[in-house]
Amino acid sequence: MSREGGWYDEADDYYDDEADDDDWDDGFGDGAYGTVGSLAAKAKKKPAGGGGTQPVAGPGGGKQVGAVAGKPAKAHVKPTAAKPGPPTSPPPASAMARTMRATNGEKGVAPLISKNTMFPPAPSAGGVTSTPFDFAGPSPDDTVLAKRAGSGNPGLNGGEGGGGVGLDEEDDESARLAKLSLRERETETPTEKPKVADYSSYQPSPDELVSYSTAGKPKLHLVVIGHVDAGKSTLMGRVLHLVGTVSDKQVHRNTRDAAAAGKASFNWAWALDERPEERARGVTVDVARVQFDTGKTYVTLLDAPGHKDFVPNAIIGMSQADVACLVLDASGTNFESGFGVDASSSSSDASYYDSSPKTRAGQTREHVRLARSLGVDFLVVAVSKMDSVGYDENRFRAIKAAIEPFLKTSGFGENKTVFVPVSGVEGVNLVDTVGVSTGVDAVGVPASLSAWYRGPSLLGAIDNLPPINRGSPKPLRLPVSEIVVGDRELGTCAIGGKIESGSIRVGEKVVVMPCGQTAVVKHVRVLSRKSESTNGDKNNVAFVGDAVDIGLEKIDFASLEPGSVLCHSSWPVVPTNKFVVKVVTLDTLRVPLLTGSNVVCHHYATAVDAKVSKLVAILDRKTNAVAKSNPRCVTRDTTCVLEITTKQPLCVETYAHVKALGKVTLRRDGFTVGLGVVTGKVWT
Repeated sequence: MSREGGWYDEADDYYDDEADDDDWDDGFGDGAYGTVGSLAAKAKKKPAGGGGTQPVAGPGGGKQVGAVAGKPAKAHVKPTAAKPGPPTSPPPASAMARTMRATNGEKGVAPLISKNTMFPPAPSAGGVTSTPFDFAGPSPDDTVLAKRAGSGNPGLNGGEGGGGVGLDEEDDESARLAKLSLRERETETPTEKPKVADYSSYQPSPDELVSYSTAGKPKLHLVVIGHVDAGKSTLMGRVLHLVGTVSDKQVHRNTRDAAAAGKASFNWAWALDERPEERARGVTVDVARVQFDTGKTYVTLLDAPGHKDFVPNAIIGMSQADVACLVLDASGTNFESGFGVDASSSSSDASYYDSSPKTRAGQTREHVRLARSLGVDFLVVAVSKMDSVGYDENRFRAIKAAIEPFLKTSGFGENKTVFVPVSGVEGVNLVDTVGVSTGVDAVGVPASLSAWYRGPSLLGAIDNLPPINRGSPKPLRLPVSEIVVGDRELGTCAIGGKIESGSIRVGEKVVVMPCGQTAVVKHVRVLSRKSESTNGDKNNVAFVGDAVDIGLEKIDFASLEPGSVLCHSSWPVVPTNKFVVKVVTLDTLRVPLLTGSNVVCHHYATAVDAKVSKLVAILDRKTNAVAKSNPRCVTRDTTCVLEITTKQPLCVETYAHVKALGKVTLRRDGFTVGLGVVTGKVWT
């Protein structure tokens, strides 16, 4: 800004004095700033030898900067002669300049650190420190962590002074590493490979031994499977009403709400489909868990979704099941489309009974195979919607003849299967006429059905199933299938699941894997036997096979997730991300498996990305002998041994030790391509 326009302070003059030739604005004078907005450069100074001034050439070659065509540019040159008189003193510094040049002492500011006690001295002018820093010793951060770990501050160890989680110093890996120097950490011997737990040394309590026996009322987890729209939720909603689990008031409310939503035929299904998206779409999305008592058996009902998009959710339900109820739709050609047989052929044709799939649209085959591979031993086949065909015996026998060969090849022989004709809408043949008094009368069997069927009802077939073999007593294994929220009695850290082995008690310490944190059991809620007390209080202890909700304390809520496992504090499961599995590939495997093939590994309630890290061998399907070692690929319908590597560690156990945690499912591109059991772990 020029002197001619704008602010000017004589005490803080940024412009040239006439006698000052070395100021910062030499080269810029009145010719440059004499006129506001003009940026014309001034001419060079006259040489000491005299002579005329030489104007500065412009960018145009011979033209002078600032010259108009035909007129010479004016040259502005400062006079070189000094003014007569004594030398002038420099102008006084401004207040800003004095402040900028002042030291901290002159400003009255005390130094931040009087003495450097934490870091090495600053380098000298030559760039070499007087005392080199000892990188082999503990760093300042290590020193602070070591002091913090050994200070005994109750606020850090979960005592009265703080709200943290209680930690034992000898078990704190971070505190141990903080006491080691960098060189000691590098030379420290690696941790030994974890050993397989010796379950033979586990001593169960007397009441836990009783839970493994077949004495008392049996308890089982029943999963309902089948093709989408086969009537699974409607069938089980009617069963829950007949046994008294669903009241008349609930039925009336569901009937009213379903009619208002334009889905009047879904009124019974809404007893299980309670989520808004399930009611809006008319399909089951998540696994519903409900308990009821048949009078002879405690049943935990798991209603699995039948849509192909929700097969991962169905796997979670099947992983907890002891038995399964396969629902088949007898109306129209729905059974054929769900099972994958040719609906255009007549029941008298041989192609109608061919068990080979004609289409991949049906979920019946996939559900049966998944249920068998995930530990289901017995199957109740409910041929539903028999009212739509007038309870026709020929239709029932045609469906039975079509699916029986497939069930046998899948592991459900005649001694493990029972067929029952039912109607969910009319409630026919669901419960026995003479049974537990629930205040609801059982629907009588019509003459068109009683004329040819003499078998049990649906609940009668469930009561007649053999007792479930729980194996030998083993330490606690409680896989987490869901996180319970909004329950004041259980608290903020609560989980739900099925006890696969062992027992759990209030006040007991458990280890949550794979995070490795220790928690204390605050509350135990047994869902599978609400009407029966154990040692005077049913909420003090739960045993193998029970469906429970567990409230925990002294643990971070973020450490709990579906797929975690609550373990015995002395026998925790050791997570791993690499294990060996014996796999049976299915006919849905379109592209052969190679080393490095990407798959999704489903283990209980967890699904993680994985890859086939090694093709170990191909086995003979009849003898299980090694037919070929280190094959180049694995095709469909093949029994093989694979090494699987997952991106996240899984709480897998070998199938010989804990069956529920020793089963995996491999899926790719939306299809189930392999079913396997864990035969060993690989430690890296």
